[in-house]
Amino acid sequence: MNKLYPLIILSLLCCQRQPEYNFSTYLNCSDTLTADFLVSELHTSPYPDLFLAEEYFITTSDLQKGFIQLLDRETGKLISSTANIGRGPDEMISPRGQHYSIKLNKFLVSDNYIKKVFVYSISNDSIELASQIPIPKDFFLKLLRSVNDTMLVAINYYPNQSIYLLNNQWTTIESIPYRSYHDPNLDYEQRHDNVFLEIMPERECIVIADSDMPLIKLYSYRDNKIELLWEKMMAESKYHTENGKRKL
Repeated sequence: MNKLYPLIILSLLCCQRQPEYNFSTYLNCSDTLTADFLVSELHTSPYPDLFLAEEYFITTSDLQKGFIQLLDRETGKLISSTANIGRGPDEMISPRGQHYSIKLNKFLVSDNYIKKVFVYSISNDSIELASQIPIPKDFFLKLLRSVNDTMLVAINYYPNQSIYLLNNQWTTIESIPYRSYHDPNLDYEQRHDNVFLEIMPERECIVIADSDMPLIKLYSYRDNKIELLWEKMMAESKYHTENGKRKL
């Protein structure tokens, strides 16, 4: 079930788009999900990333101390917390990209300001810092996913927004430019597409969905080569370009 969450989320996002898209001929959406209320309130950030980690939830809060939280899956009660905001050793200034690896049972948080990825391990009702991965100064990381202990998938902001296959020392194995639209009027030296990124390690695939347009793309990274397999526009999109940027 864990492996279906990214696809369910992508489908729901597409179903909840604003009226500027006509989905009636593309998708039939119906509410088939059920949920239980957690006993405890979650003290998370306004737009939290919430990850299911076996018997736990992992999320982040707006707290300055212990902003990464390990929560009980049944009740939502806090079990353990770690990571502080600050300029001291092992602290973060501007944490952004987050990812929980089911296969490795590790939680990754990136910080573009201090150019590091912090890797946390989870065991015995605790979450602790295990390692740090340096990010090159000229790499502006948007999203990151861990394939295994030695390989990462990443997408940057700019310049030249691209999909990267990296080793755990941030050496590029393979990269290709990412474009939601192959429009020569869009300036990818100064702009980027807002996207969601997920991986399917068992199929060696990367799923990317545009957060502004009803677009999903599937890539393969088999044999360390990134290749577009297919792309699907789920509804007609209307936009224009202005000063090299896309305007809805």
